[in-house]
Amino acid sequence: MSGLPSAGAGFVVLENSNIESRWALELRELITCIKAQHIQQDGRLVDYANLKNGPLWRELQDRIHQLRGLKPTAWLKQVQRAFWINLYNVLVLHAVVVRGHPGQNPLRQLVFFLRKDWVIGGHRWSLDDIEHGILRGNRRNPFLPFAPFGPGDPRQQYSLSLDARVHFALNCGAKSCPPIGVYSAESLEKQLDLATAAYLLSEVEFQGQTLKLPRLLWWYQVDFGGRRGIANLLAQHLGREVSEITRMRWVYRPYDWSVNAI
Repeated sequence: MSGLPSAGAGFVVLENSNIESRWALELRELITCIKAQHIQQDGRLVDYANLKNGPLWRELQDRIHQLRGLKPTAWLKQVQRAFWINLYNVLVLHAVVVRGHPGQNPLRQLVFFLRKDWVIGGHRWSLDDIEHGILRGNRRNPFLPFAPFGPGDPRQQYSLSLDARVHFALNCGAKSCPPIGVYSAESLEKQLDLATAAYLLSEVEFQGQTLKLPRLLWWYQVDFGGRRGIANLLAQHLGREVSEITRMRWVYRPYDWSVNAI
């Protein structure tokens, strides 16, 4: 990538993939650099001020401009899924720097996620379009009445089958969001499993007969298969019995929409 620092400057060189497009690979390289220089090691907090004033900002701007001619639908599905996860997280960084994070304000949140700021493959896209239209298979945002892509919308061709684990890979710029990672097609299955386990271990708390859960599981319970599906997910990753989990009193924590800034 022309504008990225050399390996000697702390740039992590990734091995070439025989299934990824050059663009998807370079996006991974870019987010790897951003994470190394401007994101805490655990992926939770971002130094947005230094990102905006640093050399990677111009590279990020250039990459976003190049999205106009991109055709991800020609790639393998796993390549597309990893690409859209990485791109979503990069575009959130871009949006926070350019127009600020909405914080706790519900109206500003709607504008932040629904504003179609980016052109990809000749179509205009919002963060909501990518998350719910593509990565959730054109399912509606739980706060809105309709799916992103209506009948006849040419962007329907971009929709992928739902893998509910993507919820643990997407970072919306808020403190309660899962941490920012870097995802590759070859390792995506393992990475999504690790992201799921890490988030649940961090956010789920057993207190006597009370089970404290992240709000994300409530919002997207339909994606996880309802209460039973969530219980199975928790049992799989937290080493508890499904019967024990289902007998407990479930309490969903409030979501902290404060910006995840250092």
